[in-house]
Amino acid sequence: MRNDLGKYSRYLYNDNLFDDIKYIINKDTILRCIQILLGYCAGQTGGITSFDVYSNTTI
Repeated sequence: MRNDLGKYSRYLYNDNLFDDIKYIINKDTILRCIQILLGYCAGQTGGITSFDVYSNTTI
């Protein structure tokens, strides 16, 4: 495990479900979930962006 990338969220990888509340009630997580649900209700398809599309740097 690398230690040079900042604080590691160990609480997300242990077996204690109660300390995951830090992540679940995070403002950014809630807003992202709302954004995904609104997109789904609007008929947008989800999925994974291919690396070819992601790394396209046309100018």
